[in-house]
Amino acid sequence: MSGRHIALVGRPNVGKSTIFNALTGLTQHTGNWPGKTVELAQGWLCQGRREPVKVVGLPGTYALSSAATSGSRLGLDEVAARDYVIEQRPDLLVAVVNAAALEQDLFLIGQLLTLPVRLVVVANMTDVARRQGQEIDFVALSERLGVPVFPTAATQRESLEQLRELLLTELERPERAARAGHVVARPESLEATVIHTWVDEVLDAVVTGPAAETMTVTERVDKVLTHPFAGLIALFAVLGLAFAVTFGIGLPLQELLEEGLVEALGGWLGGVMAPLPGWLSGLLIDGALVGAGTVVSFLPILAVFFAVMAVLEDTGYMARAAVVMDRFMHAIGLHGKSFLPLFLGFGCNVPAVLGARTIESQRGRVLTAVLAPLVPCAARLAVLNFLAAAFFGRSAPVVVWVMVCVNILAIALLGGLLSRTLLRDPDGAELVMELPAYNLPNLRTLRFMLWFKLKSFLSKAGTVIVVASMIVWVLGYLPGGELDGSYLATFGRLFEPVGLLAGLDWRLLLAALASFVAKENALAAMAVIYGVGAGGGAGLAETLAAAVSLPSALSFMVVVMLFIPCVATVAVIHQELRSRFWTGFVLASLFVLSFGVAVIVYRLALLAYA
Repeated sequence: MSGRHIALVGRPNVGKSTIFNALTGLTQHTGNWPGKTVELAQGWLCQGRREPVKVVGLPGTYALSSAATSGSRLGLDEVAARDYVIEQRPDLLVAVVNAAALEQDLFLIGQLLTLPVRLVVVANMTDVARRQGQEIDFVALSERLGVPVFPTAATQRESLEQLRELLLTELERPERAARAGHVVARPESLEATVIHTWVDEVLDAVVTGPAAETMTVTERVDKVLTHPFAGLIALFAVLGLAFAVTFGIGLPLQELLEEGLVEALGGWLGGVMAPLPGWLSGLLIDGALVGAGTVVSFLPILAVFFAVMAVLEDTGYMARAAVVMDRFMHAIGLHGKSFLPLFLGFGCNVPAVLGARTIESQRGRVLTAVLAPLVPCAARLAVLNFLAAAFFGRSAPVVVWVMVCVNILAIALLGGLLSRTLLRDPDGAELVMELPAYNLPNLRTLRFMLWFKLKSFLSKAGTVIVVASMIVWVLGYLPGGELDGSYLATFGRLFEPVGLLAGLDWRLLLAALASFVAKENALAAMAVIYGVGAGGGAGLAETLAAAVSLPSALSFMVVVMLFIPCVATVAVIHQELRSRFWTGFVLASLFVLSFGVAVIVYRLALLAYA
């Protein structure tokens, strides 16, 4: 393939991801920049018979130097974006800007123009600018900058197709020395005052109509959504609605999928494999199918949850949530900017840890990454929802809410403790972030995002969890074909004396340990360990309700929610922090915390159900 490549750069929330998806289609993936701890979105731009061109999406950045931002420190993502442009020298740099907030973007453009790279400016959200009454002369803007300026709206498919053609044509042109004629009109220093003066001159020449700051509708809405009290109520209402929609729609679909997929397919395979040896059919049906099938049945819950979170992100609400949570985050030694990566943890803890790199201070990054595994991810929430419904029936929503509150309390206590001991910050930290304009969710972007998240989940269910389930089944079958005398039971009983303090027998202990592979694997392991058949009979929920007492069930649910994170999250923590101490601290502290709280809950539950 071609050695040429394009890099996309721009501030957060300007539609860079949408442009990237439009250029690359379904070819994108993520990968680490060699020698760096930063993930880059990568894909290929293919057009007709032309040679494919690599496209790299850089992390969002506001500036190229701290001096140009009044001395404020750049985050790791901003440093990575700057270093990539300077060190990797892309054949074409595409700067995505928000046409409705051109003033903020021109500051970054002014710095990019001083670099020896070919530049194209994509002015996105032109439809929003028009609704605000702004008229932008893009021809004049192109002449002022000395580079091509392409106006578009990420919602207009035709203009995005034209953009693909423009970028490929621009790549094929020889380097133009005409840029030198515009040097006088450009800032030659990265000092903030020089760039601001230049930005004002450009705006006066190309923009007419009201400025972006006069968005009265946005300001009116923000008076409620960012209010210290009303905003907090709105946040809890939004989150409550998100979970209600997720489980209200996803749970019935999950039950249908479990019956239609696992049980029906298991019954059919049971007949087909009847001539095979018992151990082989058991391995394939009761091991692989039951284990992975139980996890796959959670696909509807995860699909709805990921879609709801994507809508909140795409509309611009999550930035308001960060502002509202700023006061709470200060109580645990962070500021509202840490709320965004932590909130990502409700989907998956891995991007939550990766999101910590947007925090400017090293201390803030460490504390955010250490606390991220305590945010209940979608997989843990799915397991929790299943267990709560199995054991507590109509009271399940209350139990789920209480368990989530336990995790939030644990975040507050551990964060407060660390911020006053190992990670003290005498200077404190203030939240400085831009609130993007409200937007209607882009269906194309939502579809891409949902597809890749679900594809990743199915890939894990089809590989890691299938293998883990088969291993559990084999260990539970050998050496004599009986679970009680198996290697698995022998291993589990080694830890049972400790587990019984929290009401956990060896079966539940093994299920908890299996969640280290992937949180969903706890249910897959339980389906295998408790001998749930795929061809009919009692399902996992009924089997657990009959075999496990309510105090033990509550204890196990606490362990599931607070236990050490999955192996992928642990690997990312070590990769991001590059510290054996903090990686070990996360493992040790959450192991002790989960079983310590489980013991307390179990003892209290014994008194309550006595």
